[in-house]
Amino acid sequence: MFLQDKQFPLLHLFENSEWLSQLAYLSDIFSRLNDLNLGLQGLSITVFDVNDKINAMVKKLQLFEMKIKASDVSAFPTLESFISENKLTLDDGVRDNIVAHIDSLRQQFRNYYPVSAEVNNWMRNPLTVEFGDMPDDFSTDEQESFLELSCDEALKSDFKRISLLDFWIQRHGEYPALSDRATRFLLPSVTTYLCEKGFSSLVAIKTKYRNRMDAEPDLRLKLTSIDPDIAGLCSRKQAHPSH
Repeated sequence: MFLQDKQFPLLHLFENSEWLSQLAYLSDIFSRLNDLNLGLQGLSITVFDVNDKINAMVKKLQLFEMKIKASDVSAFPTLESFISENKLTLDDGVRDNIVAHIDSLRQQFRNYYPVSAEVNNWMRNPLTVEFGDMPDDFSTDEQESFLELSCDEALKSDFKRISLLDFWIQRHGEYPALSDRATRFLLPSVTTYLCEKGFSSLVAIKTKYRNRMDAEPDLRLKLTSIDPDIAGLCSRKQAHPSH
């Protein structure tokens, strides 16, 4: 009704079942991608976790493509609901467009997130990797250290209990060379998340209504990991006599 009142030139598209079918598909696929994005956020996410989630998404896209080619829209609830409620069938042109879009997404995922080399599996499974699976560029000292670490039964409980990054950071005292190598590889995902968190916090704090404010103090409080002792701070303040 709003678009009719404004005489919107593309209003006729909202009566076009083919266009609405593609709009419903886009709503579904962007919802899927948003779920993936949320899954890739967090301090505990490592390069291996990113690789696993991307591989899973690529395989799901392959599944979606197969279903769409067979005119099966069950993977896209909004599209399925639209077609069912209006007693339609999936148009051939719409189907081809969806297939092309899904194929393009798969290619883009592979370009942005290439598959990690198997050479780094020693970081992910240090207690189960075999002798022949060690990287070729390990020095003799690193090879000996890694063999000692892989045979340390006491580390198995720690490995299951804490994150992969924390595990390698805690090994720095005993195995500094291996710890440094693993930490440098695993840290980028964490630092990227922290940057994104900082930008998101700044956008939330410095709105158009407060565009001249100095956001640095508020941003520091927002991003700190220190929990303030509110009770202690209040106990050191003198209450107003009237209260």
